[in-house]
Amino acid sequence: MVRFRAILKAVLTAILYYSGILWLLVCMRLRRRIVVLTYHRVLPTSHHASSFSTPGIIVTPETFDLHMRFLRRHFNPVNINEFARLLRSGESPAPRTCLVTFDDGWHDNLEFALPVVQRHQVPATLFVAVDYVGTDQCFWQETLARRLFEVRHQPGAAGLFEDLGIAVTISQHPDEARNVIWKMIGELKEKRPDEVPALLAKLDVMFPVVANPGVDRFLSWEELSQLSSDGLFWVGSHGMSHTPMTRLAPDHVRNELRASRDVIQSRLGSNINSFAYPNGDSDDQVATLVRDAGYAVAFTTRRGFVTTHDDPMLLPRMNVHESVAGTKAAFLCRVLGLT
Repeated sequence: MVRFRAILKAVLTAILYYSGILWLLVCMRLRRRIVVLTYHRVLPTSHHASSFSTPGIIVTPETFDLHMRFLRRHFNPVNINEFARLLRSGESPAPRTCLVTFDDGWHDNLEFALPVVQRHQVPATLFVAVDYVGTDQCFWQETLARRLFEVRHQPGAAGLFEDLGIAVTISQHPDEARNVIWKMIGELKEKRPDEVPALLAKLDVMFPVVANPGVDRFLSWEELSQLSSDGLFWVGSHGMSHTPMTRLAPDHVRNELRASRDVIQSRLGSNINSFAYPNGDSDDQVATLVRDAGYAVAFTTRRGFVTTHDDPMLLPRMNVHESVAGTKAAFLCRVLGLT
């Protein structure tokens, strides 16, 4: 049934695309609006089995190349400074104006995204979580997923996995086990995030290991400098610790905003005027703190289009990943917010 639905969806999107209906919607939906696209990781299929990021943040280099070629041909890609200038001036953007953004600061952005950006001359902005740059540390989601996957067959794991509701993974095929672990982590992230540190500490005691992020590693400062050296990849702040701002006290938020910008500017020698909220979480109080800190624009993960009348501290974006944008038709549906 799932496969049938996927095939039906692909057929319908192709009909919409080649009939011209989607292009009519482009004219209607994007009139005086800007599309901001969110990417995270660009990983070849051969690397997927080694990564513990959820598939919902990954595209392949081939798909990313298709997207950038499509944007260069049919849209008007702008850099972050031009984007901020449009919002500040209030002038109507050119038809089909778009901005490409990346969150986090993964190493594959240099290895696999940069060559595509250079090939098609589409500017992009990378929002980096400063505490992770140049370290062997990884976000807790990838860290926890990797640890659980690797220890599931070790003596003593059964009781813990039973408590976590993932005992089935002990006997499952690796791909199925990953999916169950990812689902559990997604629920943990939404409902019980405060339990994460204790769970990771328990795993460290029960199954001591040397941290090894593998392909799930972040850029170093030298690599970030290389990424941004030709003026196509711009850099913005994603905070220091990647902790959702709505969970922090105001003084802590101020420190994250100030310190992250200061470190990036001192390391890269560039002016930082853009911010992306970790996990997309924001509210009016946090947005005010970002504005007071001197940022020109700040991005959430709320879906939608940007107009020059929007609050520049609470801007929406369209998240893009492989399963929703593997073809030109599917990609355009995603750009239009139809999927």
